[in-house]
Amino acid sequence: METITLSKEKYYELVEKAALYDRFRQQYGNEVFACPPVKDADRVMESFAKTGLYSKNFLESFKKGLGRSSYFKHENPASSSRTTRLSEKKKSCGKIRQTKTDF
Repeated sequence: METITLSKEKYYELVEKAALYDRFRQQYGNEVFACPPVKDADRVMESFAKTGLYSKNFLESFKKGLGRSSYFKHENPASSSRTTRLSEKKKSCGKIRQTKTDF
C-alpha cells in the first residue's frame, strides 16, 4: 500500500466533497446518472421550446450541444439492426467518465 500525504486543509475539503456527494446521491439516487428517456434530439428541442421558459439564444446553444453529443447522434436505421442499436445503447448508457484531478 502506498502512502499519500495531504494537508489538513485539503483533507477536510475532500471529506466535505465526499459528504456532499453522498447526500446528493441519497436525495436524487441514480436518476441523475440515468440515460435520458428520449434519444431524439428534435423531440428534446421541441419539449424545451414548448415550455416557454428558455430564451431563443439558449435554445440555439442547446441545439448545438445536442448536435455534438454522441448520445444524440442520428443513426441510419437501414445500416444497422435493432439488436445492434440496442447493444450499442447499453454500452454507452450510464458510463461515468473518470478523469484525473489535481489535488
